[in-house]
Amino acid sequence: MRRTGDSIFLRKSVGLALLVAVAASPAPASAGRGFAGEDSQGRLNGWYVAISIHLSFLSDVRNRSNVLPTFGYGVDVGHRWNDKAFFVHIEHNLWVRTELRKGIALGALSIAPGFDVIYGDGFVHTSVALGPSILLFDTPLDDAGSVGAFFELKPVGLRWKGNDHVALQLDPLSFAIVAPVLGGIPLIQLEYRTSFTTEVIP
Repeated sequence: MRRTGDSIFLRKSVGLALLVAVAASPAPASAGRGFAGEDSQGRLNGWYVAISIHLSFLSDVRNRSNVLPTFGYGVDVGHRWNDKAFFVHIEHNLWVRTELRKGIALGALSIAPGFDVIYGDGFVHTSVALGPSILLFDTPLDDAGSVGAFFELKPVGLRWKGNDHVALQLDPLSFAIVAPVLGGIPLIQLEYRTSFTTEVIP
């Protein structure tokens, strides 16, 4: 009888431990996060608009020394298919002058198609964007309107649900190349950014 009682107790203990483990484990991606845009399978499908701000103190301008720190804002318009999305990123990147004339330079306007993927039960994302960059101010060497290239990589960003229609996103460290001038003496700004994004999901 003693062995039978021990066996029953052991089975109940194992069963309780498994139940606690299942209850404590994160929900699978198919369960969704409770956004209004999710379908019956918990998959997030549809259009979205995202507004972002970014700041960078770790910057470097190749062959130039009059602008270094940067900040700016941007808008993304995209479409999600469950954990993947294609979007168009439009941003205004302003530059802080550190030598010569002090103040804020208009910087560059960049328009870049991109790709985003969500993983880690909806809490993590990675994105990349590539497109043209347009110089918005005259420099001693270049005229406003010069067109170069833009690239941004957000390797690991964190996402949270704000409400049924809003997702909040923090990218603690991303890498961007803003190069509105590629000919002559190139104007290439390398930026290590921190950015915050609010994504609106209809």
